[in-house]
Amino acid sequence: MNCSNLGRFTDKAAKIILLRAFGLSPDVLLKKVSIAANNRTEVEETDGVILANEVRRDDAKRVQDITNRLAGQLAKPFAAQGVGFEFRGRYGKNDDTLLQKDEHMADAIRHIGAVPVLGMFSTSNAAGAMLRLRRSWVIVQGRETVSLLAELTGFDLIEYLHSRHKMLAPAIDLIKKS
Repeated sequence: MNCSNLGRFTDKAAKIILLRAFGLSPDVLLKKVSIAANNRTEVEETDGVILANEVRRDDAKRVQDITNRLAGQLAKPFAAQGVGFEFRGRYGKNDDTLLQKDEHMADAIRHIGAVPVLGMFSTSNAAGAMLRLRRSWVIVQGRETVSLLAELTGFDLIEYLHSRHKMLAPAIDLIKKS
């Protein structure tokens, strides 16, 4: 399994966690937005937008509290009503097209009323990319990504994977060999 495949796995896992934790339909969670890319407008799907007014009443306060804390970390804070995610495996130094697309995605998420949060499961990302993205995103990396998901949803991905160590051992061996 290469890094790209691992990135797709973690992206899908995060979406499933958000869907299940909040009982949302994919249409509500995975919002479609228009973004500019390659000199044209494209419709893209977010990796998940959790708005306080779209979740159960008992989840709304927690979502709003987390939203308020994250909004304060933005370079340009605003009165957000939720959290919008994009998940990435990692950024390399030659990911300029992806960086540009993600900057536009951050703007689209803000227009929905959510704090744009870029969650990366790797901590070895290109420094220049991270500096550029911090202008428009709250960035969480590695364990921070898992911790934020756990705080928001109550589901700890690391704990879950550890509890299935025997079942996952063959996959872990494959990752170590690649």
